[in-house]
Amino acid sequence: KELTCLVCLNYLLDPLTIGCGHSFCRSCLCLLWEQAEDPASCPVCRQRSEQTNLKTNFLLKNLV
Repeated sequence: KELTCLVCLNYLLDPLTIGCGHSFCRSCLCLLWEQAEDPASCPVCRQRSEQTNLKTNFLLKNLV
């Protein structure tokens, strides 16, 4: 479950972990945020997140 993107439900590709701790594929999160009208937020818990503060989660990337 920890290796699964919560948007596409596949294994994480180029995983990003945002401020709230949830992880997503980089492409899934970027596409979701491009389509959103509101400020960037986590698609799971709705906590606001800075789009400029996206960091690759290398631990998850190496596990997948």
